[in-house]
Amino acid sequence: MNGGAPEFESDLVDLTGLPLNRLRSLDDSVLSHAIRRVLQELDDAPQLLAAFDNAISSP
Repeated sequence: MNGGAPEFESDLVDLTGLPLNRLRSLDDSVLSHAIRRVLQELDDAPQLLAAFDNAISSP
């Protein structure tokens, strides 16, 4: 045991460094079509609003 954290290996594509607008211009692959579809659905969605009431009442 070397005492260090185990190295994680994966065959998944790491897209964390790419901005969403850059993902639209990927090559003509299944991944790029799926990303474009999701981004288009986000563009077409109405604005989402999340709200809540938070209050502390005295006894």
